[in-house]
Amino acid sequence: MNTSKPDRKRANFAFIAIVIAGYLLGFLIKRVPIGLIIGLVLGIFASMMIRRRQK
Repeated sequence: MNTSKPDRKRANFAFIAIVIAGYLLGFLIKRVPIGLIIGLVLGIFASMMIRRRQK
């Protein structure tokens, strides 16, 4: 069986996309810093879930 390492480009893109989504959410609620924090937290959480699933 071929067990390759997780695709880092895909994980990085997903992390950046989630952070941008948090930024846009913060812009919509008129609190950009809170949106950035939400995006970072969601990005870290999603990257942990991706890592856990690939083991």
